Amino acid sequence: MNDGSKETFLAKRRKHERKPYFSAVDYSIQEGTYTDFIHNISAGGVFIGTGTPFLAGEEVSMIFPLPISHQQIRITGEIAWVSDMGIGVKFKMTRDRQKTMIKGLVELI
Repeated sequence: MNDGSKETFLAKRRKHERKPYFSAVDYSIQEGTYTDFIHNISAGGVFIGTGTPFLAGEEVSMIFPLPISHQQIRITGEIAWVSDMGIGVKFKMTRDRQKTMIKGLVELI
């Protein structure tokens, strides 16, 4: 599958529309801590561009800034898929405040 058809296939499977969003993200997976960039976001997750090899199913703890409010959001997720370009992470929202912050950010974009 070429990249274009893979992206179309993934877009059809998603519950939430992804929107372009470029932001630095600090994240931890197992014992490692990394800094890379979010390339897009939805109410359900993010795509993080990275060349570091990870595995689907690994838990991710992330922190990234929210525009305008100058706050940061801390949220966990699970790697849903992996590609040569990065990882797709599905949010595990455990608090209503997280849901409100992510929803507000996606609506703002």
